[in-house]
Amino acid sequence: MPSLLRFLEDRDPGYLRIVAELAGLDPPELPHEQLAPWLAQALIEPGLLRDELDSLSAGASEALDHLLRHGGQMPFADYSRQFGPMRDIGPARRDRELLWRSPASPLEELWYRAYVGRAFLDTPAGPQEFAYIPDEIFAALGAPTAAPVPVMGRPTPDPVHIQAASSALVDDATTLLAAYRRRSTEKHTQASALSDVEQTHLRYSSAVPLLVELLTELGILDRGSAAPKPEPTRSFLQSERSQALRRLLLTWRDSAGWNDLSAVGHLHSTKDGWPNDPLLSRGALLMILADIPRDEWWNLAAFQDDIQRQQPGFQRPAGDFDSWYFQDDEGRILHGLEAWLEVEGAFLRSTLTRTMHWLGAVDLGYDQAGTSIIAFRLTPASALLFERKAEIEIQAPPGEIEISSSGVLRFARSASRALRYQIARFADWHSADDATYSYSISPAALQQALKQGLQVHQVRSLLEETEVEIPPSLLTALDRYAKAGLEAQVELLCVLRTESKAVMDELRKNRLTRRYIKDLLGPQIALIEERQVERFIETALRAGLLVGTYSIGERNGG
Repeated sequence: MPSLLRFLEDRDPGYLRIVAELAGLDPPELPHEQLAPWLAQALIEPGLLRDELDSLSAGASEALDHLLRHGGQMPFADYSRQFGPMRDIGPARRDRELLWRSPASPLEELWYRAYVGRAFLDTPAGPQEFAYIPDEIFAALGAPTAAPVPVMGRPTPDPVHIQAASSALVDDATTLLAAYRRRSTEKHTQASALSDVEQTHLRYSSAVPLLVELLTELGILDRGSAAPKPEPTRSFLQSERSQALRRLLLTWRDSAGWNDLSAVGHLHSTKDGWPNDPLLSRGALLMILADIPRDEWWNLAAFQDDIQRQQPGFQRPAGDFDSWYFQDDEGRILHGLEAWLEVEGAFLRSTLTRTMHWLGAVDLGYDQAGTSIIAFRLTPASALLFERKAEIEIQAPPGEIEISSSGVLRFARSASRALRYQIARFADWHSADDATYSYSISPAALQQALKQGLQVHQVRSLLEETEVEIPPSLLTALDRYAKAGLEAQVELLCVLRTESKAVMDELRKNRLTRRYIKDLLGPQIALIEERQVERFIETALRAGLLVGTYSIGERNGG
């Protein structure tokens, strides 16, 4: 912080005489460059300092104590919002109207006594204006033994319902890489939508945009096509689970490409870009979280309320609430301090309960009904966000892999990610749950493998890498396919039955309906391709005949 002498040297001579008057001092007739050192020395004389403190108003004493508890400095916008205003007036008006004798606020009272200054100080986000206690005053007030900066929020009892953080995002990254690798033979971009079955293989489907950005910044996905790059992908998938999560966490922490404010669902920027600096917003939140004890449940509402009251402009340079404009989903303009809950409040909740939870850094606690998040808890993995060299450990014993005689493969979530990626590149995707992923080998899957340059013998080698027993029947089927290709096919057809031969003859002769009738199995029975049934029914109606449908075992006749 700047020194008292430096602060006084930067003020005009009239201000120095105001400070002296309020302190009951009779300054000698000295030039400015000598008066400032004389006054700086006089103000920190213990007896005078004690008398000055005793003469402060209750509001000024509270304002000074508040600044002391914050280490002697805090953003000027936040401080003046709580203890201001600070009138911006020139020396001539000040001296003419004797404004120091009736200060407009506790902040002005402290300003005219030289107990609080204002200056631009360097921060990680660049210069920012701060209110501060000059060094000599700060030391004379016994600041080293002052109360510590209060932690935002408060502890809360253990919630009834808990959603523990995990390393599932590492598994989702594997799923996403496999899905995008399957598309590598086609033109696609990172905006490629995942299929419904691919979505079921994701624990956090809403985290896909975040994952795409992080994997791209890690050099694993190509930024233009979103295709996985072979060597970086292999390195990521073969790494220990804790190392993979570490890379995702640190990449998010340092990412300038991912904007957590833009990820708030209901917020929309009114301009082409977003007004905030993503690193500043994230860094400001992490600085606040750094003081919260690990492994202790923290009240989410109290945390938000304390920040709104004490540091509302935490992510805004100079605490500026005038230049940012947003819209919500209904098109309402969100602007100024009155929109804090919809902007900053929503940013806090979204980052804590979504992004940081996905990344394994925050456990979530729910109310008794299990519907609303009321608490959060920083996990051991969150230490990485505050100390890059912190160690994280994930207990994940090797998961099992099962292969059935029908060609179904089931991977436990903790099974080899690299092997699951290789299998998922070409296999048919089936269901997934909290414990397993399911895939299967089929002719279509083998054709998909061929598109990616994998021969049948290579598919067999991948299955052997699972180190589990492969059913002999599956090996036989693969060997036969390698030699002879597809030897049998099931064609899906539907049976058309008519009430009389005359009706069938009519349908076969009509130029509209005859194209749909394939093989005639009898005078009143024929076959129709399954995919053409609906079109046939529509065409028959245009030809003047109502056709009904029924399933085996229930013949309703239409």
